Amino acid sequence: MINYLTPSNDIHEVTEDVRQTLKQQGVLDNDLVDHVIKHAFFNNAKLMADRGVDFWLYLGGYLPAVEWVIAKQNNESEDAFYERTQYPKSVIEAYSVEADDLATLVAADAFKNYHLGQIVANTSRWSLNEDEELFIDLSQFENRLKGFHS
Repeated sequence: MINYLTPSNDIHEVTEDVRQTLKQQGVLDNDLVDHVIKHAFFNNAKLMADRGVDFWLYLGGYLPAVEWVIAKQNNESEDAFYERTQYPKSVIEAYSVEADDLATLVAADAFKNYHLGQIVANTSRWSLNEDEELFIDLSQFENRLKGFHS
């Protein structure tokens, strides 16, 4: 069972704080997800790539869910996404917040921040459950986000 730091109910409160902060900065409701993708994810990917670090790996099991959010923003169909990435649907479902892409991104960012100082850069193998019996090795997915993409 996938249960390692999956989104909890608390994420809705944090997401609402993020939503209100972005609105106060003038970001429109329909631009919130795109804004977070560009500013919190792609900008960090660029900064870390300049240091030889693959930012996307820090998202661990959340990476497939984040990529699904990005794919939806780019109008990629679900079938095309799964065919391209070959990610297990169970991982995406476990690390996604149903009907709230912004919450999925907020949860992924919290996961990344939690592990940033604890995990060796460019670690690709991540536990998916608290017993550390189930893993995902992101290096096995050739078409995953890598380094910096704009």
